[in-house]
Amino acid sequence: MRQATQHWAAPPVFLWPEWPEYPSPWFLLTLGIIGGSLLLTALGFALPPSGNADKPGISTSLQTPEDLSGLTATETRSLFGPPVLVRHEPPAEIWQYRSDSCVLDIYLYTDTTPTKIRHAEIRPRTQPVTDADCLHILTVAATN
Repeated sequence: MRQATQHWAAPPVFLWPEWPEYPSPWFLLTLGIIGGSLLLTALGFALPPSGNADKPGISTSLQTPEDLSGLTATETRSLFGPPVLVRHEPPAEIWQYRSDSCVLDIYLYTDTTPTKIRHAEIRPRTQPVTDADCLHILTVAATN
């Protein structure tokens, strides 16, 4: 009597698919994006970190009110959000931002194009707070 034997032969597994005979434009675009980003990363170029650091002219490490000088109204809104109070005293416009611990007054002058900050002041409300802490609190409050 003959004994039957079975042979389990699995087809080869390819980790890399074969190159298509006629690659689609989407395939080529995807391949170009991936290859280009790998090349730029290898050369030392990287995407900027998220947050305010990707906005030109805006520093994420504000220490004093003087660091705000020269920012435009648009940059100020992107950093602190809309002001709590706006007072018009031509040629200036005073924007006020408040937190539980401090008040920030920003003096924007409308005689320049675009409107820019020329002066800023920080005042404590309840307890002494450093300028850097106040600016940090106000920027964090704007993102929430």
